[in-house]
Amino acid sequence: RSPPLYSSAASDVYKRQHYYQLKYDNSVTTLEEVQNDLKVGTTLIEFFSGEKQLFVFTINSNDVHIDHINKPQDYNNSIFSFRKSITDIGYITHRDSIEHAWKTYTKHAHGFYELLLKEPLSHFPKRDFQKLIIIPDGMLGYIPFEILIKEKPNTEQINYASLDYLLHQYSISYAFSSTMLVQQKGSPVLTRKLKYGGFAPVYSSGKISDASSLTSYQYFKKGRYVDLPASRKGVEYIANLLEGSAFISEQATEAIFKDTSNYFDILHLAMHGIYDDINPLNSHLAFTQLESDEDNHLTAAELYNMDMNTELIFIGACNSGYGKINRGEGIMSLSRAFAYAGCPSIIMSLWSVPDDETATITNSFFKQLKNGTSKDIALRKAKLKYLTDSNVPPDRHHPLFWAGFVPIGDMTPLYSPSELSKNWTLFASLGMFILTIFLGRLGWKRLVKKEK
Repeated sequence: RSPPLYSSAASDVYKRQHYYQLKYDNSVTTLEEVQNDLKVGTTLIEFFSGEKQLFVFTINSNDVHIDHINKPQDYNNSIFSFRKSITDIGYITHRDSIEHAWKTYTKHAHGFYELLLKEPLSHFPKRDFQKLIIIPDGMLGYIPFEILIKEKPNTEQINYASLDYLLHQYSISYAFSSTMLVQQKGSPVLTRKLKYGGFAPVYSSGKISDASSLTSYQYFKKGRYVDLPASRKGVEYIANLLEGSAFISEQATEAIFKDTSNYFDILHLAMHGIYDDINPLNSHLAFTQLESDEDNHLTAAELYNMDMNTELIFIGACNSGYGKINRGEGIMSLSRAFAYAGCPSIIMSLWSVPDDETATITNSFFKQLKNGTSKDIALRKAKLKYLTDSNVPPDRHHPLFWAGFVPIGDMTPLYSPSELSKNWTLFASLGMFILTIFLGRLGWKRLVKKEK
């Protein structure tokens, strides 16, 4: 039985108009509406998980296919084993288990591609699409599909950078449901100046080192939060890049967030996220721990009761996309709470990504976003840049370090192409015009000369 406080919070959430509409509104988006919403070059794959079968709907703007996939007997255990090979840093890096982790990862990454995507993707020629929208069901929401591999490596030598990830072929985004995907749309490319607000708390403890080292990878120890200095620097860098606002250290409080969040078009929360698997509505984001009227723990229950006008929220908190599976609602995560609060586009994490790598991926993502790239392509480019960076040590090429963040919801670009791109386009067009005139005059002279 839930504690009284939790029951009260749940009751408040269920009364919330926006939440009530999304959860209990029986109207369902039609296939025609979904197809009209899909752009050319985009394929949507939606999974429905039954007791013994998976039902897979593969949809593009012109066609739809349905596949029935029999679940293997070890289906659940395989997902847990696969996730361990992705997220358990001790298992992945320890000398006694590193080879076993490699074999486990490559086995499942290829096996789940064969099971889940090989048949659905075969319905449409590869040239027909470059973008995938995945709507997972049940435990499939715990894994990012871009780390699945089409081919198993033909060597036992550990080299995660060389694997044939789907990331190399597709831009992949996610949605909670096809209905939410159609209903929750952000604004088109905005001509007005966008307002960025980044929040990066400080977690003070003289006994705990910062979270950039592998030894301090577990971000929550003995009741204290590990500090995230790289993420703070990242927020300052992005605020400068986008000419926005950075709330750092003592300014990164829950009260300031609540007072200012609706002012910003883009929110970036570079902080710890704590998941409560017993009472998911008590899962929270940890702001700077100062004495105030707020407890500086922004809970999922509070988020469900907020109205947010943000175009994009980047939740740098660990496990912001992880949660308990509720039948009929999906994974009860912090990112889902933001979606119900009205955020059409979310970048969330499926596990704890180390601080340095989080900052690297995040900084690169926002640079791509500013250039007019769609959110899914911006994140894909950030990951590929990380994978091909010669300064990244080989032991940091494992997906744990770069694949944890995934985009969900509306992927429309927020910025128009950069001025540099516009100028190059202008110069190219002008060059083509001059070349056309030159070739035309040259041809005319030759024709006149020939006639003479």
